[in-house]
Amino acid sequence: MMRTVNQPGTKMPIFEYRCDNCDTQFDKLLSQAERDKPQACPKCQSKRTDKMVSRTSFSLKGSGWAADGYSQQS
Repeated sequence: MMRTVNQPGTKMPIFEYRCDNCDTQFDKLLSQAERDKPQACPKCQSKRTDKMVSRTSFSLKGSGWAADGYSQQS
């Protein structure tokens, strides 16, 4: 998954990776075109890395369906 960083005039996604060799987790600021290319681990330099699924910053606010109790289970 990705998060985005707003820089003047652009939005760049931050992708999270995990190294298969040393189990290090790290972030990379990459363009969409670069996201599927192998990324070197900053600790061991291995390119055996996997893109991770990240948590999102999504939250519901206001008086929508979440505030009306729709999300509560009966």
